[in-house]
Amino acid sequence: MKLSSLIRNLFVALVALAATTTNAQQSTTLLDNSAMAGAAIVWNVSTPPLSCGMVHSAERFKVRVSLRTGEDHNTGVGDPNAMYRFRIIGYAMNGTTIVLNDGPYELKLDEDQPEQVLERDLSAFYQQIHYLKVVREDVPSFGYSVAPAYVNYVQLRIDLDKRLSFAPTLSSNCAVMPSAVQNALPAGSNQVTLKWVNNALCPCNIPFANYEVQVLRLYNRDVSLTTEQNISATIDWSQALSIETGSPAQELTLTLAEGTGFYAWRVRAISDFSPGGIADARNWWPWSPNHPTQNSTSLLQRTSAFGTMGTLWESNAFAYRVFYYEQFDKGRNWSFSRVFTEPDPDGANGVRIGERMSFATDLQQVQQEQVHQSVGDVLLATQTVMDFQGRPALQSLPTPVANKSSLGYENQLLPGTYGNYDATDFDAAGTLGNNTQISTGSTTYYLTNADLQIPSAERLPFSRTTFLPDGTGRVRQVSAPGAEFSFTTGHKPRTARTYYGAVSEQELTSIFGHEAYDRRSVQKMLTVDPNGVTSVTYQDKEGKTLATCLVKTSTLPLEDDERKQMGLLSEQYADEQETYDLTGGTATDPYTVDVSADIIIPADDTEVEITYTITPSQVQDCADYCSTCDYSITYYLRNTECPTENLIPLLLQNDELPDPMAFPPPGCNGSPTELTLLTTTVQLDMGSYQVGRIIQVNNQVNGTNTPSTPAQTMLQGHLELLEAQYNADFDTQLEDLVVALENNDLDAFYANSLVVDMGNGQVAIPLGCDTIRLPKLECPPCVIDADTLLHYFISVYNEAFDPDITTDLNNLPTNFWSDFFSYPESGAPSNFTYSHSTLSDS
Repeated sequence: MKLSSLIRNLFVALVALAATTTNAQQSTTLLDNSAMAGAAIVWNVSTPPLSCGMVHSAERFKVRVSLRTGEDHNTGVGDPNAMYRFRIIGYAMNGTTIVLNDGPYELKLDEDQPEQVLERDLSAFYQQIHYLKVVREDVPSFGYSVAPAYVNYVQLRIDLDKRLSFAPTLSSNCAVMPSAVQNALPAGSNQVTLKWVNNALCPCNIPFANYEVQVLRLYNRDVSLTTEQNISATIDWSQALSIETGSPAQELTLTLAEGTGFYAWRVRAISDFSPGGIADARNWWPWSPNHPTQNSTSLLQRTSAFGTMGTLWESNAFAYRVFYYEQFDKGRNWSFSRVFTEPDPDGANGVRIGERMSFATDLQQVQQEQVHQSVGDVLLATQTVMDFQGRPALQSLPTPVANKSSLGYENQLLPGTYGNYDATDFDAAGTLGNNTQISTGSTTYYLTNADLQIPSAERLPFSRTTFLPDGTGRVRQVSAPGAEFSFTTGHKPRTARTYYGAVSEQELTSIFGHEAYDRRSVQKMLTVDPNGVTSVTYQDKEGKTLATCLVKTSTLPLEDDERKQMGLLSEQYADEQETYDLTGGTATDPYTVDVSADIIIPADDTEVEITYTITPSQVQDCADYCSTCDYSITYYLRNTECPTENLIPLLLQNDELPDPMAFPPPGCNGSPTELTLLTTTVQLDMGSYQVGRIIQVNNQVNGTNTPSTPAQTMLQGHLELLEAQYNADFDTQLEDLVVALENNDLDAFYANSLVVDMGNGQVAIPLGCDTIRLPKLECPPCVIDADTLLHYFISVYNEAFDPDITTDLNNLPTNFWSDFFSYPESGAPSNFTYSHSTLSDS
């Protein structure tokens, strides 16, 4: 059992936690078997002086006596049978008067009790006791005994724990005094150290364990003053930076990052005489004297320089309390932040200050980040490098900056071929797959460090991000430090890769069932980590995650013995066949339409079949013609990492519609002809691919648009071909009908076999795959008006003979009828008589 060690450590821990640096603390321990021989253990319990108006009291004043069988109580030799008898005696200041005689006490050890402890609280006697003894009591018998086997194991330990509390008078003479403002050490530091000391007029030197410091940036309030070195400032301490040091050290080191100008500061002690620390105003000592007072206005001028960096100047007033500071790196873009962490409970470290500075380019892109920790005074920095398109593509490992312990831009933190590491070292044609290695600079911390706990980065102490070449800025893959994970010649790095693609209907249905999303509103991202573990994420249009799935736990086959992680059953039974339908498209110009889909191939050696089928649209008028016959089609399949290479076989990449598609199908059934123009199969490795087709219209016929031949589009040629063919077909079908119409022979027109009487006043004439419908014209009965007819005959006669005969129908010449009807078939004119109403045979 380990009971004794547990109890002892617990007591020591309580002593440590109870102590505070602002209260007087005394803890004394004696662990020596020689004390058992009879020597008294004596402490001089001295009390602090009662001057300075301070009153003190004992919060804790205890004596603890323990008897035990060693550290671990593990002797294994039976019963220790040990006993120690003693008294606790307290003496007055003269050293002889006994004010306390406690005891006797007796501690006994046996097999069941390897340790015994007595703790006596003497707080009530603190003001009387100045010396304290623990002495063996030899009455009625010798005060110590132990079994022979345990003589070398039994130990006696005596502890005195004393804690005093003070309640002083807060005199203004005890305010601390600012003593110096200087550039922080080591030389070259951009930090500023503020120092102070106790006031020599204070009647006692109180060891304060905490201070509050305020630093205030002063700004000009007078428009007539136009330089930074000469300002009129109004003091408002409520706007100051307040820092609780948590340490007895009488100095504070800070990075000033509020720009070039005047700064004021003051300091005061914070005691712990009342509970609550700085939260209790009774613990606030006076502010340091001679600082600018609240709401006062001062005319300040920069005077002589001091310090080691040329960044500090005195002011014409308030020595050391107001100073002028020249900001470092004021010609760069940067942002600054500061974090305070509470001090250690044991007071080993005061307030811990973490400061961060981010340096940016003129386009506000972060270029270098630095973090400074006050504990250890360490500066860590990391460099971000842009690629040729201005994207943050390379990030160095955070590294301690050699020989530097303060913030400030570090030139050549990551040295490259031509000074600072830049895009030419990793994004140029010669370095894209073979990044420039680094052998100098601060990052050699990861190259030549003798500490075996720090792995070597093998001259590649950075991670690099590559992006898809589609202008979206989406990440393609991310490398890591070290040769195994970086881009080097002849080596495929183990990177974290991300592939983006569309989702098939089958895939969405298998995941979401009947509640599947529309595939056009879902994007799939396949992620492969450097160990080959593959997962997939489905997102909506707003980038919200709909589902995530683990696809594979390794790039190795399920049956491979080298596989380190258990495989998934879904890898063995999953049906990976997916179908993507591409329809519609986007007009890239007035004559071009492009449609594509991004697909993800989840494994190497995947067989992909690409088929393109088209059904030409047709416009119906008096004839059918193919409205898609001007198509020029280009098919493409590209890996997104190499978008300039078309993976479809060269001879199959371009197509035009064949001639049979330009005409209606046989039989005039109205169904357009469907043709499959492309069928090919390719083997693809894991990755993201874009498959699609480009359709172009208004294409020119080969051999046209030359100096001797005017330009002619494919559509024009097609329409001329249609016109010639249909004209030839129509001329053959309509030839007899046209002749009948030209001869005004309706009887012959209607008697033609092509003309079908519809019985509704219309006739139908078939023409190709269409039908022409015309109204049927009927001749009315011929009713002859004798006067009208006779006038006609007279006009004809007058045109043939001269002189004209009269137009009076009652006085016609006697030879009129015989001259007019001169042919024998008409009969003798004397056989006719005429009346105004009828013309009849007499």
